[in-house]
Amino acid sequence: MAKRKKKAQRRSQRRREKSEARADAKRLALRRMAERLGLRELIRSPDIREAITSRWYPRPVVEAASDTQRDPRVPALLEELKSILPNVTFECPVLGSATPVVAFFELVFPVLEAFARLPVISEFNDPFAHHRRRLAPLAAPETVALAVTTVHTALENALIRHGRIDCKLYFLEVSASRNEDHQRRLRFVVHAVHPEITTFESDRGPRKAFRCGQPFGPSGIEWATWDPANLGIAGVPGPLPVYVQSHALHRLYERLNFIRDGEWFLHDLLWQSLRQPEFVGSDSSTDRLLVIYRLAQHRLGYLACRVLRDKVVVETFLFLTMDGTPEGQKLRERLRLRRPDREYLGLDEIGTFLASDIQEDEELVAILSDCGCGHLFKMLKEPSVGDSMRGYASDLRRYLKLPTGRPS
Repeated sequence: MAKRKKKAQRRSQRRREKSEARADAKRLALRRMAERLGLRELIRSPDIREAITSRWYPRPVVEAASDTQRDPRVPALLEELKSILPNVTFECPVLGSATPVVAFFELVFPVLEAFARLPVISEFNDPFAHHRRRLAPLAAPETVALAVTTVHTALENALIRHGRIDCKLYFLEVSASRNEDHQRRLRFVVHAVHPEITTFESDRGPRKAFRCGQPFGPSGIEWATWDPANLGIAGVPGPLPVYVQSHALHRLYERLNFIRDGEWFLHDLLWQSLRQPEFVGSDSSTDRLLVIYRLAQHRLGYLACRVLRDKVVVETFLFLTMDGTPEGQKLRERLRLRRPDREYLGLDEIGTFLASDIQEDEELVAILSDCGCGHLFKMLKEPSVGDSMRGYASDLRRYLKLPTGRPS
């Protein structure tokens, strides 16, 4: 019994020592932050030093909401977000660039609030007036908003890499409150959204499609919608939600396979293209609207969309060179390339343009540029020709009945 009691006492003593060590470390960190804020002279006073360094706030945290409890991917996702959080910095008044956001909320705010509580003798006799004016930008709402937005953006970019419209999307809720000790507490809560699925009648029978959205700022998931008035449709009361058929997603993966494990990136470009659509007419063979699918300024292809009574459905993705596109029509006219030709030559996939030695053949590049495809060769800063696609340019020249010698 005595041995057990002594062990319990030793454990209790170790816990107290660890707690005191953490408290001392916090006080030291707060004191150093006060010095960085230009309050070195003030904290020489024991009373002021105690007022400023006796409180600290909990650091911002990342948590999972209850709607993610059964998601097996969330634990690893949380660990990733937690590793990102301490490294997020922002342009902070007084402290300058590359200020860690965690330090801003954990250390700067308690110093500022403790300093703000220092007494003002009178309107004309405030010994701390200079410091109050100098530090005021730190506590300004726009500074706090910038810090929160910077963290939110960094964490949201990670969530985008894990989301798919046909599987699950993730977004962040920002929760700011005070705990029982009146300390500020900032939490970033991860939520999961299941896919929104609709069924529509296609030429081949009923098909499923998934609503297109992405996490975007504090509002959560922003869904792509189109204004019927911009489509010349009358009598529809509200915006039309945009859905994407599974077939379109599979065609994206097949034809834009230039990033390893890049499905998330294609989903993000899909949402960006549909959120602010740029139309180029319609596919003459199907009357489907064509929306440009872009990567920054590079046009990669078109989303073939059908407008129904209560929704828009993306039925497929057409790579830049395919039938039904302006560039595909030019290739047909210039080189007499039909669909079987393009499929045989691999000209219906972006990998041919990025990984073959066609990019080293000036004549072929000039021909394809005249047909509107030249920018595909410029998407990579460093051209990379795989060994398996060395000699492709010569094969293409023979197929097109062009001279096989390298043009001078």
